[in-house]
Order: sequence, then C-alpha cells, then structure tokens
Amino acid sequence: DGGGAARRRAARAPEGDGAVGGLDAPLLPVASLPPPPPPAQTGVSRLLSSVSNSSRRTLAAGCACLFVRLPLSLAVPHLVAECLVAVAAGDYGAAHGTVAALLAVGTADTA
Repeated sequence: DGGGAARRRAARAPEGDGAVGGLDAPLLPVASLPPPPPPAQTGVSRLLSSVSNSSRRTLAAGCACLFVRLPLSLAVPHLVAECLVAVAAGDYGAAHGTVAALLAVGTADTA
C-alpha cells in the first residue's frame, strides 16, 4: 500500500486522552458559557403567580366545590338511565327509589 495506511494512522488525532482537538475536548470553554435562563412561565403558572392571597383562597374554594360537584353531575345521567330501565322492566319500586336518589343528587349538585 506504499505506507498510506501508516500515514493515515499518524494523521488521526488521539482519541480519549483529553488532548486539545480530541473527542473529549469541550466545544466551548466552560467559563465562557452564559448561565441558563430561568424556565419560562406558562400562561397558567403566570396567572397563578399574579393572583393575590385572598384570590388564591377563593380559587382554591372554587376548585374544591367543582371537585365535589363532579361526581354528582356524573351521577345524574346514570340515575336517569337506571330509572328508564326500571320503568321499562315494570319494576316501579326500583324506579321510585331511583327518582328519590335523582332528586337527592340533583339537590346536592345545585347547592
């Protein structure tokens, strides 16, 4: 091969020894890197950080009310379907109980 392979091996930079220009050398000196920017606030976190303490309590109370009302709101269509099934089957006692449960859940949901 006329010594071509030896010249190619000699021209390669040493790998893994930390020499300047080697694979382990950093691309930029560490001292010249700027500090990372603070994480950008999204719309919701920016909104929540701008709310005062009294408004935070109101917001927390509203979330708690919605947390309580959600299962009640989801129960209404279920109870209506159960009532229709009971009436279709001719079980008027079960339909009467389901209507009573529907009235209780609907009243608690609106309160």
